[in-house]
Parts: sequence; C-alpha cells; structure tokens
Amino acid sequence: MLKELNLDGNSIISLPNCVRSLPRLEILSINDCDKLKTLEHPPRTLKELIFGFSDDNKEGKVVFDREMSPIMFSVGEGWGSFIEGMFKVEDMEDVEEKVLRSLGWSRLDFIQLTKSKVQMQYEFGIFSTYYDGNEIPNWISDRREGSSISFTIPSSSNDLRGLNFCFVSMPPESHGTYLWVDIKISNITKNRTWIYACSLVFESAIASGIYLSHWMFGKNEMEDGDQLTISIIKNHPVGSIITECGVSFVYNEDDDGKNKMDDDDEEEVLGYYKSWNHIIGGDLSAFRTTTPGEYFLNKLYFLGYNYGTDYVGMCYPCLLNIFR
Repeated sequence: MLKELNLDGNSIISLPNCVRSLPRLEILSINDCDKLKTLEHPPRTLKELIFGFSDDNKEGKVVFDREMSPIMFSVGEGWGSFIEGMFKVEDMEDVEEKVLRSLGWSRLDFIQLTKSKVQMQYEFGIFSTYYDGNEIPNWISDRREGSSISFTIPSSSNDLRGLNFCFVSMPPESHGTYLWVDIKISNITKNRTWIYACSLVFESAIASGIYLSHWMFGKNEMEDGDQLTISIIKNHPVGSIITECGVSFVYNEDDDGKNKMDDDDEEEVLGYYKSWNHIIGGDLSAFRTTTPGEYFLNKLYFLGYNYGTDYVGMCYPCLLNIFR
C-alpha cells in the first residue's frame, strides 16, 4: 500500500479525492503548486504534510478531520490564512456577532473605525486584531502609560472567562504595515507565564494603531485575587512606541447586566475554538521553556524554527495534535 506520495509542481487547485481515500498514506508532499487554494481532509493516517501556498494566495486553508492523527508540518512557501489547530485569520466582517460578544468586543464598530480591511487572528487560545486608531476603547478602564501594567484580578460573583489586553502603538513612518510583538503575561500568584509572539500584517500604512487581544484564561490559569503583570518585551518595527496599554475582564455576565452568558452558551459560541488542542488550558507542553511555569507561544515552533532562543531550545518540528 502507498505510504508516501509526492505531488510537487502539479497544477491542482485542491486535494484530489483519490488522495483523500488512500488508506495508509503517511507522507504527502504537495509543494510548488502555484494554483493550490485549499488542502481539505487529507487522509487521517498522515504523519507528515509538506506544502506551501503561493504568495498570491493569502486565503489558503488546511482543514482536517476531527479524528486526524498527530501530524508534522513543513511549509515551503506561504502559510495561507488557516491551518486548523494552529492558526486562523479571517476578515472581521465575517466573524459572527455572537463570537465578538463572547470576547467582550461587541461595542467595537470595526467597519467605521478604519478604511483598511480589519482581520482577526486566532491561535493558542488568543484572539487578536489591529486597527487604525490612537485611543484605547473607553470600556477598557484599567490603563497605564507605557508598555506594561500590573494589577490584581478583582473579586466577582460571576465566573471569569477571559481577559482583554489592549495597547496603542506608533510605528515608524515607513513601517506602518505590520506588527510583531512579544506579549508577556505573568501570573505571579500561580507562578505561570505565557509569552505570546504575535505577528499581524495589514493592507496600508498607519500612523498609529490599536492592538486588541482576548485571552481565554480559565480557572486553572487565573482567578480572583491573583496578581498579574503584562508587558510588551519585544516590539517591531524597531522604533515603534507603545504609548498606553490597558486590560479588562470578561465574565459570564457583562457589566451592564445584559446578555448573560452561562457555561452552555459559551461552549456553543466558543466550542470550536476551545476544541483545538494546543491552546491555553490545553496541551502546551511543546512550548514549555527551561523556566518552570513558562511557555513561549510561537506557531513557528510547529515547523522547528528556533528564532526565540531567549526562551526555549527547540530546534525540531513538533507534532500538531489538532483536536483535544
């Protein structure tokens, strides 16, 4: 039975059905296929996938069956917009309102905020977006000047289901088309730290931008009374200035008493995102650093790239175990 297949250089648009049905395929190479748009439902037996979307294809997608075995990646060209279990990028206008509401973002009107296309990125249990602006949203009340903030999680009768972190960035004039930052969240009380390497690209240069993120922390990661510090420890483009940052908390009932969301509602809205395996609250063992309780969350580690030697000594690809 066929265990290895090379389709490099073919003019295929998607994965042929005859390949999906191969019962014992373990290695599939589908690189240098300039017309390739999607890779959906490769054989569940696959152990290694070698592929790459053309630079012109910013919306390429890789989708797996829920019973998919752990898989190793090699990406030869572009990543596209979606590798299931690793990351997902979508236009904000395509995100369901109930998802934004569950993140505490329902009071943002992204269409009116900017003329450029606004996107939302999801990876590691973290939602991120970046848009044109120079003021933190007014519903984020806990703020500090500069690039770090320390606080204690307040007590509440409602269950905490996430944390929003936001900052204002002023990039150099000639480099206002991308953002690359390392955000460090330390729960001092629980001796847990997450360092998230976030990279976002946008269509046109901006003079100043708002970065907004939602972190799906659960009770095991933080709770009432925990002391936290959030800081931006790397910031590109070089010369960018963080003028202000702030945090807000998202509970099962929002602060105006409306739109109460119980655990069942939340699971229905965010269930797919929470089903990914390598997220906060899931399996982050491959991203553990040599410092106890610390994790460096960078999707490049799925491919064995090791630019972050300050944090972890990984230099080999790690297996992507798609779903929990």
